[in-house]
Amino acid sequence: MARKLFPTTVWCSGWFAVWLLASSLVPAEAGVKLAFKRTPGETSRYQREQKTAQLLTIAGSNVETSASTFAMLKFTSGQPDAKGQIEVVEQYEVLQSNLNISGLTYNFDSVNLNVDPAEPALLPIANLLRATFRTPITMVISKEGDIAEVRIPDSVKAEVHPSLVSQFDPERRKAAAKQVLQIFPDEAVEVGAKWQRTIQADLGGDQTMTFEMEYEYVGPVTEQGQPLHKIVGKYLGVTYSMAPGAESPVKVTGSELKPTEGASEFLFDTERGAIFSEKSKVRVEGSLTLTVGAQELPGKLDLTLESQSTRQP
Repeated sequence: MARKLFPTTVWCSGWFAVWLLASSLVPAEAGVKLAFKRTPGETSRYQREQKTAQLLTIAGSNVETSASTFAMLKFTSGQPDAKGQIEVVEQYEVLQSNLNISGLTYNFDSVNLNVDPAEPALLPIANLLRATFRTPITMVISKEGDIAEVRIPDSVKAEVHPSLVSQFDPERRKAAAKQVLQIFPDEAVEVGAKWQRTIQADLGGDQTMTFEMEYEYVGPVTEQGQPLHKIVGKYLGVTYSMAPGAESPVKVTGSELKPTEGASEFLFDTERGAIFSEKSKVRVEGSLTLTVGAQELPGKLDLTLESQSTRQP
């Protein structure tokens, strides 16, 4: 019953992909101007490692799930078209995931793409991972640097369970990408400058987790001999919502959650105009009100999300 509530792989394949958009910090007369940039004809690769650990308690019964994922992602920028737009194609080159859902385990490896899990109940997640690995995502960047369009092959809809197909919704991907474009202030920032943003994470299955974040520009740093710029983030608050029409038989009708620990960090390479590395960790705890049919059940959530990405040479 509870296995569909928080799909452990959705966060891995969805939310943090948009954080890998190449970015740049452009020096200004006063402070530093944080602005996004794509270089025509550029190819970049990022190694990503992510972990999810969840303890969901429903009416006194515990349901534990966990996932660890390793991926290599390639981002390829085309040449400007007649309108000055650039297409950026995101494609997985390697995807490996180890899942444990209520004692059921499955090890996915893109090298052996068509190996099914021993437990049929995990087949929807296996199909989601296969589709994630095979499906290129094309993002069209306007001349002004905005997200003009996101293109995802329609054929992917036939590969995944209806409750997970929102993972490949172009409009949701576009909205997520726009969040990234708006994450920095419009004005130049000095060392110590702080600002706040609201970040929505699509968990799949018509579920959304919304984080209130505070960011701070720390200043220039050196990492592996490279001059970089550092930004740190703090988790201030979190809310969870599930659409009333969600397919899950378990509905979340109320929640009181908070981030009990968490931080994020970005290092930017100003010369290349791209993210050098990103790492984040957040633990969310609190109570849930769950409904199954006409029965209301008390629940508790303890969820930890970790991510680390590094640009490859």
